[in-house]
Amino acid sequence: MGNEHNISASDYLVLGQSSPGEQRKQGVPTVFIPTMLLKMTDGVKQIDCEASNVRQVVDRLEEHFPGIKSELVEKGRLRPNLAVAIDGEVARMGLLEKVGERSEIHFVPAIAGGRA
Repeated sequence: MGNEHNISASDYLVLGQSSPGEQRKQGVPTVFIPTMLLKMTDGVKQIDCEASNVRQVVDRLEEHFPGIKSELVEKGRLRPNLAVAIDGEVARMGLLEKVGERSEIHFVPAIAGGRA
């Protein structure tokens, strides 16, 4: 595969499978958990979950890690201090942004621009 990550079995979870570290599903988006939320995932850094848009990704995360949605979403939108990158591109449509079968999804701190 194109991206190589050094991830131990305890760092990685496939939603819908019985134990951490099972073989990665082919054709399923991968979500990378931001460092600031690792306390909510018991240290799981990377998760495969079936979803076709960012809203579904957040809902799947919430199903497995109750409370994580409130850290990602506020008033039905991504929190203003967060951005989501899909396959290396910042998503412009927020929760409505589509994700592909093999997409990599990263929730990252938003970078605010402005005048000096």
